[in-house]
Amino acid sequence: MELTLCAFGEILAAMNVLTNQPREVPWSTRLTALFGSGLQPFGWLFFGFGMVFVFVFVGSADVSSFFKFRGTLGKTEGIITSSEKSGYSEGGSGRRSGTRRKGTPIYRHDYTYQINGVTQQGVSYSKGGALTPGQKVQIEFPQSQPATSRIQGMRTAPFGPVVLFVLIFPLVGLAMVVPGLFSGWKNLVLLTRGELARGRLLAKQKTDAHVNKQYVYQLTFQYTDQFGQQHQVQTKTHRPEKLEDDAEERLLYDPLRPSRAAFVDTLPGAPMISEEGNVAGVRLKSLLGAILPPLLALLVVAGGLVLKTL
Repeated sequence: MELTLCAFGEILAAMNVLTNQPREVPWSTRLTALFGSGLQPFGWLFFGFGMVFVFVFVGSADVSSFFKFRGTLGKTEGIITSSEKSGYSEGGSGRRSGTRRKGTPIYRHDYTYQINGVTQQGVSYSKGGALTPGQKVQIEFPQSQPATSRIQGMRTAPFGPVVLFVLIFPLVGLAMVVPGLFSGWKNLVLLTRGELARGRLLAKQKTDAHVNKQYVYQLTFQYTDQFGQQHQVQTKTHRPEKLEDDAEERLLYDPLRPSRAAFVDTLPGAPMISEEGNVAGVRLKSLLGAILPPLLALLVVAGGLVLKTL
């Protein structure tokens, strides 16, 4: 009998969700909930910062050596047609004797060579100094692709493949952004579809995780849904005092998944929600803090793509 009542209650909850219109949520609150959750603001900034280095270095990295210059290579003699500074340099990030140490210039070397009577052109890069036009150099090329070549001991791009390590910066940023987006989407759904309830703190446990040198705590709450059924929800936060200042904390729960809930006091932007469920807009400062980091990251990516096409 009890199982039948529980099942009937879940059916009624589902019907309630399907028939009730979503509550009105201002766009400022929607955007703040979606982009202000988790570590997103810092993650977006880290992603945008990392993409600057990706556009500068990765597009100028010699990655062809991994798949083109493998196995037995053909060799021939080439002639330098021009040699000049490329505008790039390596090193120079440190300081020596109180003055900034300059990096080693990277030179671009244009050359020609012949394969089976056909004249080919190529470009290679090296550190240190220029070569003399007319100077003879040793050229190597994949035997199946004679038009692809490099001067022996040099690179086909200004930087070696080691600069690919800069990819770690946007990847770390995305590692913070993606979980935040999932959390933000959950908050947004609960703001528009969730039911209001009050939860009572049952347990508080300190974890080994830290945020801003503060321990993260796992809090367990119990609440009663609209059908009188009791449920428990857990949340993790490094600011547990926000969920301990009232005897019962207000929360929004999903009627179809009662274990999914968001606490009103910890929603991004701290939107005001009335007892009737009306949601107010957030402050401009909160909105800007949520949307500016992804906008800046988008501008960096768009600007980098535009510059690459020019």
